[in-house]
Parts: sequence; structure tokens; C-alpha cells
Amino acid sequence: MSDIDTRAKSALAAYELGEVELARIDAGLINRTFAVGAERGRFVLQWVNPIFGAEVHLDIEAVTAHLEACGLVTPRLVRTRAGELWTRDAEGGVWRLMTFVEGVTHARAETPALCESAGLLARGPPGFP
Repeated sequence: MSDIDTRAKSALAAYELGEVELARIDAGLINRTFAVGAERGRFVLQWVNPIFGAEVHLDIEAVTAHLEACGLVTPRLVRTRAGELWTRDAEGGVWRLMTFVEGVTHARAETPALCESAGLLARGPPGFP
């Protein structure tokens, strides 16, 4: 088991998930990402690159709560046992746990149609401010 895998398992101890299965996801350019299967459901665990301050999670929480209130399905941060939006490992690394949203992840826009679809989503649902 690699150091990052060990750190990921230790980060999960901050959450109330029961028994978990952890699998590395090798997509993404900035953060280290893991799929988490747990008694409580499916989640995504991320080690957050230090270029971001841990306080970015306050913004993520505000934005995703607003989007959800407007009717959009979005990954939400899962609070730790202590009620925090993130946790730190023994080396000081920042980790976040998010709810899993079924669907497809695109690493890049392969077609103009995909770009158009993303642009339409950016406008938000009807009534979005």
C-alpha cells in the first residue's frame, strides 16, 4: 500500500461510514481522488492539493447548498464526526469527503456539443438568479 493510500484510509477515520472499501481514481489533474464504498453509501474522498487553502471548503459548501436549493444535483461535502467540512492527516494534508453523484465525468471537452451542454448548465435551471 502506498503512502497516499495509507493517508486516505487514515482520513476516513474522521467520518462515520462504517466498513469501507477504497479505490484510487486516476483521473484529475490537481487533487488525489478515491472512490469510497461504505455501509452508508458511495462517496468520493479527495486529498486537496496545498495550492488551495482549507477554507476553500467554506465556499464549496455555500455554492453547492445554493445550487441544491435551486434544484441542481451536486456533490455535497460530508461533515466529519466533529462537524468539520474537511479533515487533516498526520502530515497536515487536507482531505474532503463528498457525496457521490451518479453520471459521467469528462476530463476534457471532446466535442462542441459537450461544450454547448455545459454552457446551458451554467445558466442554471429556470428561475436561477
